[in-house]
Amino acid sequence: MEPHWHCELCEHQDVNLKKGNICGLTRNKPSFTDTCNKIEFGEKRKRKIVETNAEFQKILKNKWWVYSYFFLFNIFAITLFYLDYLFLDYFKYFSVMTYVVPIIL
Repeated sequence: MEPHWHCELCEHQDVNLKKGNICGLTRNKPSFTDTCNKIEFGEKRKRKIVETNAEFQKILKNKWWVYSYFFLFNIFAITLFYLDYLFLDYFKYFSVMTYVVPIIL
């Protein structure tokens, strides 16, 4: 795990404009490779979990709307093509008559 994301959940994280993320215990940049053994979870973690769950629920709602619009517009398009076919099939007989009538007169 990257130190930036790991330290984002820790209560000891300090953010410095010059150094970036620094540990509140050692006052240096994080030097671990996988995880920190001094990490302390608290309110930051709880807040991050709530934000993540809210974002997940929002994505689930959007997913449902995307699927419903996909099926609705596909059904609408198929219906439109079918009605267009019926419309053209109905008027093909009239197009023959429009060419015949002027010839007879």
